[in-house]
Amino acid sequence: MSVIVYAWFAAAIVVVLLRDHLDDAVWLATHLMLLGAVTNAIVIWSWHFTSAILRVPGQPDRADEIMRLAVLNAGVGGIIIGATTGSAFIVIVAGTFVAAAIALLARAIIGAMRRALPSPYAFTAHAYVAATALLLCGIVLGVVMETVPMGDVTHARLMLAHVACNLLGWVGIAILGTIVTLWPTMLRTRIAPNAAMLARRVLPVLVTSAVVAAVALALDLAPLAAAALTAYAVAFIVTGIPIASVMGAKRPVSFATRSALLGLLWLAGAVVAVAVQLLRLGVDALAAHGGGVIIAAVGGVLQVLIGCMAYLLPAMAAGGPARVRWRNDRADAGSLARLALANVGLVLVLAASVGQRPFGIVLGVAGFAWSAVAVASTLRSPSDAAIARAEARRPSAH
Repeated sequence: MSVIVYAWFAAAIVVVLLRDHLDDAVWLATHLMLLGAVTNAIVIWSWHFTSAILRVPGQPDRADEIMRLAVLNAGVGGIIIGATTGSAFIVIVAGTFVAAAIALLARAIIGAMRRALPSPYAFTAHAYVAATALLLCGIVLGVVMETVPMGDVTHARLMLAHVACNLLGWVGIAILGTIVTLWPTMLRTRIAPNAAMLARRVLPVLVTSAVVAAVALALDLAPLAAAALTAYAVAFIVTGIPIASVMGAKRPVSFATRSALLGLLWLAGAVVAVAVQLLRLGVDALAAHGGGVIIAAVGGVLQVLIGCMAYLLPAMAAGGPARVRWRNDRADAGSLARLALANVGLVLVLAASVGQRPFGIVLGVAGFAWSAVAVASTLRSPSDAAIARAEARRPSAH
């Protein structure tokens, strides 16, 4: 199913490369990435983690999951087609498909929570349900935007509220709900004793902050929106305390852990930067000039996504420890150069003038694309001879 994620990711990369020849290339690339690749990844992995944490009985045919993904991708494709052709009707119908798929996911997770025995890590499932609710709000805002003329001040404010629901709510809360329990596993260490407690307490703050920020942005209440974003950033950082504490025992040395960590830092920094810009510029000016910060936030999301997949795909592959090590080596090859390209690109997008921003975008896209290809290569099944050569080169083998 990861092929779906990669297909949308590849489409977004193509749009970025052809941006000078396409209308609304920024909108198209952003939605291919966030609504296509990232949303598919969250839908796939949220159910996987819910099943694992709550010990949901297996579904060998995976019929419900396949149906959700089919409905979701029909909707995503429809939204892309409707928006690029200017058909509000297609966007509304397609948005209904996406909303239906997300509602089905929420129903499945809630059903699993009702059937499961109590778990100290059930907050992850609660986070996914909250995230789905915020995405549904974001979909409604996106559909309403189609009825407002482009360039209208109301359209710009609704767009920012739409971004707040989708990026802070759907993506941000789903990421935090996952990373709290996944991060120690990625580092191969124990979860911090206070991780579950902090996550349970912080979740309501994250949800409330995202909702208040979206409402304030829609109503042009810049101070309230900035306060809500500040509260969200503080809650985000508090959630990161146990993430930081376990690094005392195990440092992040793999590509997967470094990419995920850098992504979380970019996300937190982007939220703080938007809060500052709101106080300095106001809502309408942010809508007009805040593209660089949004790109930085999307870059953070991508780094978390690619990092998590770099860990999960090799770890879940069959074939024994030697094959997992081979796949991890593939994911780690050239990791420092890939991370440098992606992150220097994001810095240039933020720091450079508008005229220099394309250079930063090119660097960032090169880094992300290289990483995506490296992680995708772990899906290949190595031969016995390749495994033998790799094991012979390991220091422990001598």
